[in-house]
Amino acid sequence: MVKTVGKKMPGQKKADPNVRVFACSARVFVESNQTVDGVEALVFADGQFTMPYDRFQFLLDTFKTKKHFTLEVDQGRMHIGTFSQPVPGYLPHALPPGKFVVFPVTDLGVLPNNQTPIGGSPRPVACDDHLKTQTESMAEKPSPVILQVLGQAAAALARKLYSAEDVSPKMVVGLARATFALEKLPRFTAGVDVLFSASLKDTIPGGYEESGFYVHVSGDVFEVGHREMLRRGTSFRDDFLPSYSKRCSESPEDEELDWVGVDGWIEDAGLYAQHASDGTLNVRVHDQSKPKCLT
Repeated sequence: MVKTVGKKMPGQKKADPNVRVFACSARVFVESNQTVDGVEALVFADGQFTMPYDRFQFLLDTFKTKKHFTLEVDQGRMHIGTFSQPVPGYLPHALPPGKFVVFPVTDLGVLPNNQTPIGGSPRPVACDDHLKTQTESMAEKPSPVILQVLGQAAAALARKLYSAEDVSPKMVVGLARATFALEKLPRFTAGVDVLFSASLKDTIPGGYEESGFYVHVSGDVFEVGHREMLRRGTSFRDDFLPSYSKRCSESPEDEELDWVGVDGWIEDAGLYAQHASDGTLNVRVHDQSKPKCLT
């Protein structure tokens, strides 16, 4: 399964160095190189993480003699038996990376010591009508979950920026308002309207260029993406490149979710935020919130 997604697709300039692993809907999915594969599994808790493809493949090869093993990831660390190592891009929520038909889990051997499932005689793990309906609904309507996942990730980034050099008390107020609204998602917070960004500057002949991430949260919109600035002579460009955008008025059916873009944004933004305390990060906060919106 992992080797299937490790091959570069025709027309792809270079192979994806990372693999994204999703555990949800009684399945484990892997995604890389624009390819998704999956297998039925006993999932005790939903989640996802990202790690270098070669390292993940090597890790699995060390357990290839085992028919089954339990892989656990929590707080950014992976555990397989007594083995443990850090993994980046961990999130405690996951959605299937695409629409699919839910079938029963037929391999009861994944249960510890071939035990009978709780509740009596053996039955398919994913056969419960409520679970099936819930899974299909999540696949078709990802908005509430993705809003919550991205909101929590963006809020964590905002908190990291508090300690950045040259962040004024006024900017901290704006970041605090943004954090409050982000943690309330998928519910939008009326009165809040904050756009904050963080970027690294490189000097170029005749000017400079900056690249980083941005977050915009308000009473009717939530958007994250990359921000690219270029100053050369008298010309200046400031481009906002959305990775995910959602308006309060949009229904879940209006959304086409790009998990690759979302996952990549979380990873990239996290790398920028690591520079918050070393004095190299340029933080900008544009707060247009109503003065008493949170009082």
